[in-house]
Amino acid sequence: MSKKGVELPQNVIVIAIIVLVVLVVMIAFFAGGTASIGQRIKSIFSAGVDDKSTSISFCEQYCQNAQSYNSKGARSSSSYCTRFFSVDTDGDGKSDKSNDQTIRFYCSNSPPDAGDIPVSGLGVPCPGVEEDCIQ
Repeated sequence: MSKKGVELPQNVIVIAIIVLVVLVVMIAFFAGGTASIGQRIKSIFSAGVDDKSTSISFCEQYCQNAQSYNSKGARSSSSYCTRFFSVDTDGDGKSDKSNDQTIRFYCSNSPPDAGDIPVSGLGVPCPGVEEDCIQ
């Protein structure tokens, strides 16, 4: 007695993938119209725009992790000190800009110097780490 396994033809897999892509496009169309489909798809697959409360939650988690580090070098290279967010503070669905450049929002109120790129702080305090972020 030989038992044959159930095989899924390759054509079925390809068709299923195409159906899923079409479904995502249709959902995006009905959810927000055609004008913002490109931006919505881009935000799904890229870093996208963060809202301020989500960014602050991440910063609080980054702070807790950084506080557990033993060395100043580890704390200064932690996500709390180095990670930045593209935040939408005015609720228009686009990241805040200054002089046509996206503002980088860092966790602390003392963000690092980014040269010509505008920076701002989210104001999440992190005792024992915030001082180590300043370079």
